[in-house]
Amino acid sequence: MKHERSKSPLVLMEQAIMILVFSVAATLCIQAFVGADRTSREMYRRDRAADCCQTMAETLKAMKGDYIVTAELLDGEFRDDRLIVSYDKDWQITEFATAEYILCVEEVTEGEYVTTAKVSVKEKNEGKEIFSLPVSWQEVAHE
Repeated sequence: MKHERSKSPLVLMEQAIMILVFSVAATLCIQAFVGADRTSREMYRRDRAADCCQTMAETLKAMKGDYIVTAELLDGEFRDDRLIVSYDKDWQITEFATAEYILCVEEVTEGEYVTTAKVSVKEKNEGKEIFSLPVSWQEVAHE
């Protein structure tokens, strides 16, 4: 008479290995989703910053480089030779003290006929630049 061995340990070992495989796969999937969410948030921030920079650049060009009028139109302020607009975390214009992001226009070169400035959006606390673009406009000729 032969003794048959119980197959229970093999079944338990197989189930333990399957649980291990599924947990590794789940961990990888969660990391992928977290990474995709982070990338999505970063791209949203960059796109909003680009929109704000473009609006500022177009308005500044339309006003022929008049920083004061542009500041009034876009609810910003002109101080220390810079045009500044402050945004909260939801990209709504706010006061400087409560701002999360700062849009800044700094004049780079002033020529006889053309002036160029840099429009950029930075994080207020870290100072990290999110987006920037150059803008140029033709000066009004004075005779």
